[in-house]
Amino acid sequence: MGRKPLPKQRTLDTEIRREWLKKLMPFFTKYGFSSIRMDEMAVQVGVSKATFYKHFISKEDLISSLLKWKIEEISGYMPMLLDSTTGFAERYFKAVEISLIGLGGISNVLLSDLEREYPELHKQLATFQKLNLKVLGEFYTEARNAGFLKSSIDVKTLLIMEELILLQITDPNYLKQKQITLKDFFVKYLHIRSEAIVADFTPQMRAYFAQLEKKLHV
Repeated sequence: MGRKPLPKQRTLDTEIRREWLKKLMPFFTKYGFSSIRMDEMAVQVGVSKATFYKHFISKEDLISSLLKWKIEEISGYMPMLLDSTTGFAERYFKAVEISLIGLGGISNVLLSDLEREYPELHKQLATFQKLNLKVLGEFYTEARNAGFLKSSIDVKTLLIMEELILLQITDPNYLKQKQITLKDFFVKYLHIRSEAIVADFTPQMRAYFAQLEKKLHV
C-alpha cells in the first residue's frame, strides 16, 4: 500500500503572506483571480508550489487573507478620524488619503470574481460598511458641533446618503456599467462631498484634492 498523503499544514507568517499578496495584487487587479491557478501564483512570487501551499492552503484561504488585508488597510483611516488630539481638518483630510490609498488595486474584475466565487467573503464588505458608517457618524456629529462642518448638515440624512452610495458602488456590475473604478469614483466623490459639507472649504483644501488626484493617477 502507498503512503497516505499528509494533510497540508499552513504556516501563519503574516509578513510573508502580505509580501506575496502585494506581489500578486497587480495581477488580481488586472485579471481578477478566477483564472489564475495556485501554481501560477507560486511562480509569480518566486517560490515552489509546495512552499506556497504551506502559507495558503487553498485559493479561498488566499482570497480571504487578501480581503482582510485590504479592509485593514482601508480601515487605517478610522483611528486618525477619531483622534481628538488632532485638528478636524488634519484628521479629515488625512483620513481621506489613507482610505483612498487602501482602495488602490480593488478593480471591478476583482470585485466581480469575489462576488461570484466567494459570496460569503463578499458579505464581509457589508460588515465593514456598517462599521464605516458608525465611525463617520461619530466624526460628523463632533465636527458639526465644533463648526468644522456646516451647521445645516443633518448627520442622519448624510449617513443614509453614504450608505446608499456604498451599497451601490461596491456592486461590480454597476461600476462596469458606469465605466469607472472604485478608487476613481471615491477620489472624485470625496472631493465633491468635502466641498459640500466642510464649513470653510479653502483654496488650500481644493489644491489638496488636486494633488491627491494626481498622486493616485486619477
